[in-house]
Amino acid sequence: YPDIDIAGSAAEAIATQTAGVVYIACPPLWHREHAIAAMDAGKAVYCEKPLA
Repeated sequence: YPDIDIAGSAAEAIATQTAGVVYIACPPLWHREHAIAAMDAGKAVYCEKPLA
């Protein structure tokens, strides 16, 4: 898959201009941080588990 962009961090993935949606599948400890960063960047967010 030579045309697939691979991000080295969540911040890099969120900052990409080609994605309008962020799927959060990390450990629940990081859900809040990543979800807020994605929403601040104007992305739609789908979180694997509810925030607790």
